[in-house]
Amino acid sequence: MTSRNGQLTAVVLCLVIFSCSHDNSTSTRANPYRGDWSIAFTGGFVGYASMVIDDNGQFFNEIALDGNSGSLTITGTVTVNGAVEAQILKDLSHIGSMNASLTHSGGSGTWQTNDGKAGTCRIYPIYY
Repeated sequence: MTSRNGQLTAVVLCLVIFSCSHDNSTSTRANPYRGDWSIAFTGGFVGYASMVIDDNGQFFNEIALDGNSGSLTITGTVTVNGAVEAQILKDLSHIGSMNASLTHSGGSGTWQTNDGKAGTCRIYPIYY
């Protein structure tokens, strides 16, 4: 009877060990803010940009400036918590930065350039 109890204990122990095991692989989830957004800049310059956030929370898009003033580029990241950090570029040289907070219904923040221009930005989801 002792041998049978030992076997039963071993079987139960194996079942417990294997049923409690889990997959330690790191699964990557898409950034919850991925998709198409629109940014409106006001203040030291006025402009608009489409912001396409990829699965990793990264974006790189052109800012169309009002008044035939040319364009700038914005590149940055959005964290899974909605924090937006971006660099403003002209001819691929850093000229400023933008920080904003994003929710699924939109967001807002501030921007500033190295030459002292500053303003606010509003971010809107684009629904299709």
